[in-house]
Amino acid sequence: MKTFSTIFTLVLLLTVAPTLTAQVNWTKYEGNPVLVPGPAGDFDDYSGYPGCILFDGSTYHFWYGGHDGTRVRIGYATSPDGKTWTKYTDNPVMNVGTAGSWEDQLIEAPYVLFDGSTYHMWYSGYDGLNSRIGYATSSDGITWTKYEGNPILNIGSADSWESKGVVPDCIYFDGSTYHMWYGGSNASGVSCIGYAISSDCIIWTKYAGNPVLTPNAGTWDHQGVGAPDVFFDGSDYHMWYTNTSTASRWQWRIGYATSSDGITWTKYAGNPILTPDAGEWDSQYVGFSNVLWDSINSQYKMWYGGGSGSYHAKMGYATAPDTIPPSRIYDGLSAELPGNFVLMQNYPNPFNPTTVISWQLAVSSHVDLSVYNLLGEKVATLVSERMNAGYHTYQFDGKNLASGVYYYQLVAGDFREVKKMILLR
Repeated sequence: MKTFSTIFTLVLLLTVAPTLTAQVNWTKYEGNPVLVPGPAGDFDDYSGYPGCILFDGSTYHFWYGGHDGTRVRIGYATSPDGKTWTKYTDNPVMNVGTAGSWEDQLIEAPYVLFDGSTYHMWYSGYDGLNSRIGYATSSDGITWTKYEGNPILNIGSADSWESKGVVPDCIYFDGSTYHMWYGGSNASGVSCIGYAISSDCIIWTKYAGNPVLTPNAGTWDHQGVGAPDVFFDGSDYHMWYTNTSTASRWQWRIGYATSSDGITWTKYAGNPILTPDAGEWDSQYVGFSNVLWDSINSQYKMWYGGGSGSYHAKMGYATAPDTIPPSRIYDGLSAELPGNFVLMQNYPNPFNPTTVISWQLAVSSHVDLSVYNLLGEKVATLVSERMNAGYHTYQFDGKNLASGVYYYQLVAGDFREVKKMILLR
């Protein structure tokens, strides 16, 4: 138990909330843009809109909106490093609805979560007048089945802040509840950010105090705020969002805000944190960010949309260093390079009663994966066997344990690491 106690102390020291500097100081990749519209005749030959990126331990998976000048549909691409992307040969992977439906003009803004067996997608559908939110599922991230009861989230009343459209920009699952931050717009074209919760992915309850983030008169974002990307670092919520200071939708910038509860937000005084660069491919606008955490290189990674003219959007990439990782790592967040030993944060966390623990082996090794209580007593042995190099997962069922804080330890050869998890009933 002495060895475990020593590591236990280090884990506590390393789980402090990230510093503010790291989340606002971004360096654009010199090789930008990393994804561009397709050749003439492709579904995305006019423009590509960033959507959602997940990392499974070896591959980045990207779902995005592709525009052919008439319709916007959802495509899929993969990458080994987040910079070099290969589009799926049979794109788009999800099409607009039938004529006369709530989504017959375009579908875009996909946000995807993976629970270990099923991919869940929330997306925006548009009928020429209003945008609403739909839901779909897939076993492979490519073949999608739309929910028969769509749309699952509708616009607000005629005089509300969300009377013209709602868009599902970010969903976070804490083990029992789904949290959605979404963009909403009114008849005047002003956009704000709202919040809703669900216990089953489908039936959502909007927060009574919506919107939770609004434009500020006289500032760089006085026309609108939207496209929030949110994650929880164990103590605070962090949001990267898109906004504009002009009536033109093509003047986007990226801002940053923090919250202790996901509802009351404080905007960063130095906003915007990412802006266009004169003379470059993104000289007119940047926006619609998607941020992940890379634990091996100790940095945040951002993918964002940018362009030098209306509609012809491309995708760029940027990084921000940090030596202290966030706790919410479901969106990506393990080693970028497969030649490392890595123990990843369980997801969901907190959980009730099951959670998935993932790890990566650089070489074939004997693996011991165990769970301990706060006294350092072993309460479960999950794995004790030789395993091949690569990415591995284990679904832990805590039904026989009491609510509380636990620690799981991975030992593989000379590699040893411990992480904290919370069981909440």
